[in-house]
Amino acid sequence: MDWEKRLEETLAEIRKRSDLSPSIGVILGTGLSHFGENLNQLTELSYSDLPHFPDAMVPGHPGRLLIGEWKGRGVVVFQGRFHYYEGYSSLEVTYPVWVMKGMGVRVMVVTTAAGGVSSVLDVGDLMLIKDHINLLGINPLLEIPFEKREPRFLDLSRPYDKELLQRSKRLGKMLNIPCKTGVLGAVPGPCYETPAETKSLKRLGIDAVCMSTVPEVIVANYLGFKVLGIAVISNVASGTAHHRISHEEILDVMESRKEILATFIEEVCRQLV
Repeated sequence: MDWEKRLEETLAEIRKRSDLSPSIGVILGTGLSHFGENLNQLTELSYSDLPHFPDAMVPGHPGRLLIGEWKGRGVVVFQGRFHYYEGYSSLEVTYPVWVMKGMGVRVMVVTTAAGGVSSVLDVGDLMLIKDHINLLGINPLLEIPFEKREPRFLDLSRPYDKELLQRSKRLGKMLNIPCKTGVLGAVPGPCYETPAETKSLKRLGIDAVCMSTVPEVIVANYLGFKVLGIAVISNVASGTAHHRISHEEILDVMESRKEILATFIEEVCRQLV
């Protein structure tokens, strides 16, 4: 079955469950599934309820789609994402972004748990993403047939919307939620970094590293979205910590920060978008 047909069948099922037309789409990273549960006119769907939708298999990714209204704005929330290391193609990883487009979304807020590479980042910090470096070795646009790709060559000089970034920084101050800014690096995983790799990432100008997010941002730019990216620093990058990093430790940190992130995203949706 071709890509367009799959998307249309997924969207048809969503439209059966909710007639809201969201303008904001939110993708929640590992352990950050708190946002969305306070939406009005809430419709909740399991990914497994949707035809052709991938399965979220990593702990901390519940695999739920929420559609609702927040302060007069329609919002769709993806509680859980898909990763290249799970065996999905780079295009399948971005399936929620294509679904957003079919629902009418114009602004995407993407969140991720990330290891802190820069010494100015502490565990638990919120880092607004100002740019990224793609070290995944993949690009989802390569899976679109060249004759169907439009634009054929995508300008990524501003992958994250500068106005949203600056206004979010000011919003963080108003809410007394300190927000740092930095460059996100994406690696394929599933290994955490070696000490030498962490040093190399720092030399490249990377402030925090994750195993996701960048393919979604590429497709969002391709589809014409404005993008705001938020990384929660879940750990010190592997190789610089004094102990071994574990997924369980990352989940614990995310649990402690999920309400703060939810409050921040709620205000972003209310005031900025």
